[in-house]
Amino acid sequence: MSIRQEILYLIRYELKRSWPALIGTFLFTSIFGIATIILFNSNINSGFSLDFIFITVLPYFCTLYGAKEYWSISKLKQDPFTQQLAWYRTLPISLHGFTMSRMVLSLVLVLVMSTSFFLSIYPFSKPIHSMDAGHYLSFALMWTAYAFSVGSAYTYLEWCKRGIWIFWGPIIVMTVIVCPIIFWLNVFRVNVVQWTIHLSITHPILSVLIAWMSAACLIIGWFFVIKKQIHTRDLAID
Repeated sequence: MSIRQEILYLIRYELKRSWPALIGTFLFTSIFGIATIILFNSNINSGFSLDFIFITVLPYFCTLYGAKEYWSISKLKQDPFTQQLAWYRTLPISLHGFTMSRMVLSLVLVLVMSTSFFLSIYPFSKPIHSMDAGHYLSFALMWTAYAFSVGSAYTYLEWCKRGIWIFWGPIIVMTVIVCPIIFWLNVFRVNVVQWTIHLSITHPILSVLIAWMSAACLIIGWFFVIKKQIHTRDLAID
């Protein structure tokens, strides 16, 4: 098979076997959308909460995060992603092919989930609804680029680390790094979501170009790191 055929085969296989997780992912995305609408329309200062949702939740759009493999510690202890990787390596598919297929799947998922998320909040969030469609599209594309670039780290955790890191890795990063940064930014009245809204209004095209160029660099880096780790990983001792 060509690389293109390998990618299409694995994406079709993954989506076909994971449709319950896909439904769960849509459900979770809808819940986060509702929470975002409530926060945007709230009269209290919701800057910290909005920043937290956008910075920590959106990267999950690269994954089928509605699957229990992401939230069940007992399931993660069975190392389901390593088992999946071991099965992939028995197929007559190149290392480049199945690494690329996972990155393409991440892109498909992040585009679908981001579209669902941002379309759902636009009509019902007063501060957002006041933006014209072009500026809002710029805002959504900036955050989609962020979600894709940072969310690709989950592919690294899935295939290059033991399963339990899918659960604890993000929690550690959120607790030790993300939450303190968001807190101090909000103390100094710097709200990340509001800042990106401002950028999308004042520099709509430039901000999207910079976001996606930065995302492309990170994603290419993730691709080569993941490919190298998979090539050298000894699945027998995991």
